Amino acid sequence: MIGPNSVEVFKILATDQPFQLPEPGRDKIRNPMSLEVSGFTDNNEVLFHFINKDQDMTQGFGVSVKYYKSQQNIGGNSALNAKFGGVDDASAFMTDWAHGQGSHPFDYGKIDPEVIVEQGNFVQQWTVKFREPTRQQFAIVKARFAPGGQFGELIEFDVELSAVPAELDLQGKDVTVNWRMYDGFNANGTFFTDSNGLEMQERHLHHRDSHLANHIQNISANYYPVQGGIAIRDNAN
Repeated sequence: MIGPNSVEVFKILATDQPFQLPEPGRDKIRNPMSLEVSGFTDNNEVLFHFINKDQDMTQGFGVSVKYYKSQQNIGGNSALNAKFGGVDDASAFMTDWAHGQGSHPFDYGKIDPEVIVEQGNFVQQWTVKFREPTRQQFAIVKARFAPGGQFGELIEFDVELSAVPAELDLQGKDVTVNWRMYDGFNANGTFFTDSNGLEMQERHLHHRDSHLANHIQNISANYYPVQGGIAIRDNAN
C-alpha cells in the first residue's frame, strides 16, 4: 500500500484494472475527486480516468507524445516548396506533405511499462517514460494531481524532452503532446485559445476568420501559439 511521502514502481498493462492511489494516511476533509491510470493503448497512449463522485462523473482521456516529419527544402526548388505550403523553420510548423507524410504523426517513443508513482501528503504524481533508443528519442511525462487542495479538479502535466535528434536520419521533427478525450466527449470541432494573455478566442478546426484555411498544410493550420491557455468544452454534456 502506498502511504504518505512514498514512491512505488508498477507496471501498467492494457488489461490491468485501473490503478488508483489510496488516500494519504492522515486526517483530511473528504475529497470526492480522484485520478486513475487504467493502462495504455497500442498507439502508445497512456490512459487516465478522472472521477468526481459528487457529480457522478468519470472522464477518460489519453496522453501521448508524437512527432510530425518536417517539410524540408525540396532540392532548392522554391516553386515546389511553395506548392506544399513552404518549408519548416524555427517560426513555422510545416509537415512533410511533399512525401505524403504530412497528416501522419509518428510515435516519439514506446511507453516504458514501469510507471513511477509518488504519493505525498498533498500531491500525487505519475511519471511515464517514452523511449526510442535506436533513434535516440526520449520523453518523460509527469502528471500531478492535488485532490485535497484548492485546485482539486486540476491535473498538471510536465513534459521533458531530450535533445530532438536529427543526425541519424537527417529529418527535422515537430514534436507534439496530445490529449485525447473519451467517454463520448464531443467538442464539435471548437476550442478556445489565449495567445497573448488578454482573452480567450473561439477557434474552429479548418477555419480562419481572416482568410481561407490552408488545406494543403491542414495539420499546421490548426495549431495556434498559446502563451495563456487552451480549452475545450463538451457540447454533449
